[in-house]
Amino acid sequence: MCAKLYLAVADVHSNIVSYAHLYRLISMDTSSERATVTLQVNGQSQSCLAGTTLPQLLNQLNMDPRLVAVEYNGEILHRQFWETTVIKTDDRLEVVTIVGGG
Repeated sequence: MCAKLYLAVADVHSNIVSYAHLYRLISMDTSSERATVTLQVNGQSQSCLAGTTLPQLLNQLNMDPRLVAVEYNGEILHRQFWETTVIKTDDRLEVVTIVGGG
C-alpha cells in the first residue's frame, strides 16, 4: 500500500513539475517577437500587437470604453461583441465619444 501511494505521489509531483515548466514557457514575455497589426482609427494609422481585442486597443489609445461608440469596418459594433473582437490588419474603426450636456 505504501509503495503504491509513494508512486502515485511521485507521478503527481512529476506532472506538477512538468505543468509548471510548461506554464513558465508559455507565459514568458515574447512581446518583442509578436507581430504588430496596422489599422485605421478615425482616419489615422495606428498599430497594436497581434491578438489585441477592441477594449484593449481603446485603452491603449487612452479612450474610455464606457464612453465611446465604435463603427468597425463600416458597421456599428454592439458592445456585447467588443471582448471577442480581435483587431486585424487593415481594420477600419471610427470611434465617437459620447458627450452629455444640455
